[in-house]
Amino acid sequence: MEKIIKWIQEHKKITTFLIGMCILAPILVIHFLFKIYSNCYWIEAEWEAGDVLGYFGDVLSFAGTVVL
Repeated sequence: MEKIIKWIQEHKKITTFLIGMCILAPILVIHFLFKIYSNCYWIEAEWEAGDVLGYFGDVLSFAGTVVL
């Protein structure tokens, strides 16, 4: 554990970038996946984009609670 903390302290910019991507990348992926129009009925989502983003927000809240 000490080795991981030392690495994080030595690489603050990389750590900040990775945390930011873990938060922003799924939001962007969800956005673009729901923008794609498909003619195949079995590929179309049964959920709305807001439902998926709400779920992702719940996951982020859970992660924050566990970290605290």
